Amino acid sequence: MVLFWDVDGTMIKNIKIDWMFFKVGQMLFGRKVVLDLPYNFGRGLTDYSYAERLIKMFGEQPTHELIQRMIDGYSRELLTYLSDYPPEVLPGVVPALEALRRSLHRSVLLTGNTRYNTEIKLDRSGLSQYFDLDKGGYASETCRDRIAVARYVSGLYPGEAQMVIGDTPRDIECAAAIGARSIAVATGAFSHDEMQGMGAWMVLKELPRPEEFLAILEMSA
Repeated sequence: MVLFWDVDGTMIKNIKIDWMFFKVGQMLFGRKVVLDLPYNFGRGLTDYSYAERLIKMFGEQPTHELIQRMIDGYSRELLTYLSDYPPEVLPGVVPALEALRRSLHRSVLLTGNTRYNTEIKLDRSGLSQYFDLDKGGYASETCRDRIAVARYVSGLYPGEAQMVIGDTPRDIECAAAIGARSIAVATGAFSHDEMQGMGAWMVLKELPRPEEFLAILEMSA
């Protein structure tokens, strides 16, 4: 089975990125804005979608050039921040990935981060070793939303059973879009109760012990 892994809120603790994007926006547009964002704003969005929304909040038109400048600036801020404060790997992630590496299952990335930002987060958290970065799905100019990313990476593994593992409703939507099941983990911005009833095949409070996780995957076969 191919397991498509989300990154933020699923494998590493959510990083508060709002201030990084705000800082870049203030530098780009030369002014500050005061925004009262909901606690889960941006969760499950791609870097491109997030940048586009924020540019609009600054009262600007999200052109291709502005979106790319916003993302490039965010990447610089992210690299600086995570060099000093490495991401926190969530409970159960490393044991699960270790067990999967010894199994017949494949671990593949399906994330709303750009590839560069994914590499920063995985390198700083020590998780890069578990993934072939050349065979994952990332936000890009041609895949600006999560569904497009999901369809792209799913197409790299035709005919194989697939499962999406993530922490937001958008991960569940990605699974539905590619005809796969999903395991929702309540380790991000959405609680276990909030994730119930959203269409996931299974909802977990966090990743279980490796033997339990492998048993769950066998159940889905």
